[in-house]
Amino acid sequence: MLAYPIFFVYGLILTKLPTAVEVVKQSALLALALAVFGTVLLLWRVYNQGPVAYGQYKPSWLGALHAFAGWRWVLALIGSAYRVLNRGRPVLAGTNELLLPIYILHQAIIVVVAYQIEQTSSGMWEKYLIVMTTSAILTILICVAVIRKFRVTRLLFGMRGPGADASASLGLDVVADRAIAESRTEPS
Repeated sequence: MLAYPIFFVYGLILTKLPTAVEVVKQSALLALALAVFGTVLLLWRVYNQGPVAYGQYKPSWLGALHAFAGWRWVLALIGSAYRVLNRGRPVLAGTNELLLPIYILHQAIIVVVAYQIEQTSSGMWEKYLIVMTTSAILTILICVAVIRKFRVTRLLFGMRGPGADASASLGLDVVADRAIAESRTEPS
């Protein structure tokens, strides 16, 4: 399947081209409209013909529509995040610090909670809501109450020590800044 590697290639392009980021910021609403449109078309197909396993679309243009809609959702979310979250808000510094621990823990917690909930007789949507809500709450609580509080857990989950300056990240930021400055001064 080439659909998923394409997301990584596009992500690489977005990180390497500064003008691409500006285009994504400016076209977030258009991307959202196209994502909703593509998703509605896919849902209409599922409603009329039943669900299909990913990659088994007949005709093949439905697979292309699936990839198109998926990429538009990604662009809409990235563009909106750049607009909303790219500001100097104090709450963002604290939440930014917890991103890696949350990323590391979330799947394990989802699996443990889902295993327990799956054995109940609740309906599918109730199970889904319980698993997602419980997993989100548990992940955030563990990160805030356990991982953030102790030096050892901070180290194990890739966080800086308490009170550490963001620029004290092994000097890698200096190397990165130097490389960026040199790439901008080189003739094209």
